[in-house]
Amino acid sequence: IYTAWSNTIEHYEKSPLGEAGVHVNLSLSRDSQWGRVVSFLPEQGRLTVKATVTDAFFLRPPHWAPHEAVGAFVGTKRVPTQWAGDYVRFAARPGDELTITYPLVAFNHEVEGLWKDVAPQLKMSFQWQGNMVVSSIPASKATPLFTQTARLLPTPPQ
Repeated sequence: IYTAWSNTIEHYEKSPLGEAGVHVNLSLSRDSQWGRVVSFLPEQGRLTVKATVTDAFFLRPPHWAPHEAVGAFVGTKRVPTQWAGDYVRFAARPGDELTITYPLVAFNHEVEGLWKDVAPQLKMSFQWQGNMVVSSIPASKATPLFTQTARLLPTPPQ
């Protein structure tokens, strides 16, 4: 989990994989030396970065978001969506708010038969929104998972 969080936003030099700049690889909220990343999942298909440096920024929407449905904004102004591979490219200065928006997918996932020896009758249903499970049936009794209730999390390490 820490590896994913720490690689949410990184500065990469030019390589065969792409241009040099600040790459936002995941929709996880995180502060960094390059900017503050704010994820709006699972409520909205939106990712915003408040830049703290002048550089090229590359924001990656989820792979399932159709390119033609991804919107790009600087502040509240819509700008043309400029693609660089799987990332939306921005030229940013300190203080700029860079945002991408995309439609969320939502679906039910039915699961049964995984526990044939211990609980053959057990069937479960998970409601997905974007890349998160937001509820389950049956509901969890032992842990407060998928309750759609906001949880206060501790401040992540610097």
